[in-house]
Amino acid sequence: MSSTADREIAFSRTFNAPRDLTFEAWTRPEHLDRWMGPRGFVTETLAMDFRVGG
Repeated sequence: MSSTADREIAFSRTFNAPRDLTFEAWTRPEHLDRWMGPRGFVTETLAMDFRVGG
């Protein structure tokens, strides 16, 4: 199996919001699709799987 380190994107951001609300915004497609990208950018989440290995 080859390494994917050359294709990895890592970022960090601090939010002035409760942890539960921030987690919900990143894990619910209806929120994530509105949040990702600048105004006018269209994102469509097809699947999200938060199980280990998912």
